Amino acid sequence: MARRRSRASARTFSHRWIGGSLSLLGFVLVVGTWLQSPPGRWFLADHGVSTAVQWARERLSSTLVETLRSQGVPADSIRVRAGHDDVPTTLRVSTDGDLLALNVALSGAVENAGGHVLRGWRHEDPKQGPWIELHFGTRRVLTHRVLARRGRVAPPPPPLPRGRLAIVLDDFGNNFNRLTRRAIALPGPVTISVLPELPHSLRALAEAKRAGKPVMLHLPMEPEPGAPVEAGEPQVRVGMDADAVRAVVRRALDDLPGVAGVNNHMGSRATRSRPEMDAVMEVLAEEGLVFLDSQTTPRSVAHLAAGAAGVPHLRNDLFVDRETRDPAVVLQRLDELADKARRRGWAVGIGHVNEATVVALEMFLPRLRPGDVVLVGLPELAHEPVD
Repeated sequence: MARRRSRASARTFSHRWIGGSLSLLGFVLVVGTWLQSPPGRWFLADHGVSTAVQWARERLSSTLVETLRSQGVPADSIRVRAGHDDVPTTLRVSTDGDLLALNVALSGAVENAGGHVLRGWRHEDPKQGPWIELHFGTRRVLTHRVLARRGRVAPPPPPLPRGRLAIVLDDFGNNFNRLTRRAIALPGPVTISVLPELPHSLRALAEAKRAGKPVMLHLPMEPEPGAPVEAGEPQVRVGMDADAVRAVVRRALDDLPGVAGVNNHMGSRATRSRPEMDAVMEVLAEEGLVFLDSQTTPRSVAHLAAGAAGVPHLRNDLFVDRETRDPAVVLQRLDELADKARRRGWAVGIGHVNEATVVALEMFLPRLRPGDVVLVGLPELAHEPVD
């Protein structure tokens, strides 16, 4: 009797193995078919697969040219210089049409095709008139630059920068005074990070947006015991259940509507605890926000939680004003960040609203030159691979 059961068990195992193998084969075939479809190819291109990136480049080239023609741009007013590998394809355009309408049409066509709008500028040339520069590509790779000028041949493309640098200024909201105004008036897209529920939080948010600065929520998180100052409220603390953490994050976001992302204020204890960080990232994923791990501790797992939740994220490379109020020291650290951006292609630094940091930035930012290191908002770097 035992032998019969053994044979039956063997047959059952064999049937299950065959059934499982067929299911796996079917799954592999379905995935393989999907990866050959346009959405699958864009997925591969967004993750840096070179053959898919080349496919995306060709698809966007035809999309951009077709859209330009549909907007009434004659063929002899479109000049294309093909790109390859890390060199983007450049389209120079002259048009009698409205540049804003052209921007909207091209950006919409790229997104409909599956690509990404990476960046856009409007330039005012006192001699040649206004022109725009638009960057398109995959999530990680710049594949196309479009330079369009109204009524004239589009300008020669300025050199691409060797590196991109994001500078985040923390701790807005406590005051709104002359120093705060100077910080918000700094040239370029310095990223402003605002603490929630402080007397001047909403004003800092509004003035930063009015100045065209990217704005982030500076979310209080629990520091190590014995920290010299409190992180503030609402605060993410170790030991909170997931619902409580999510409520804290939503409360802070509701206080500062329209921010582009979040970075932690303090948090050397909280960012070491994965359950609380996972709950934070659930909210950011739902809201489509980016996350910057301020790296107040080298043991932080916040960026790991962000990656697991699919939240675009980065880690701080350097606190430019840690333990100093000397503008010369801050300036030296800013130069170190610029060097890192040149070597790696990008870098992120954090400073605070204090006299030394603002003075150093007022000296440092005008030094940046096209073709070398360019200042960008933190959200523009959020899809860079994290070391």
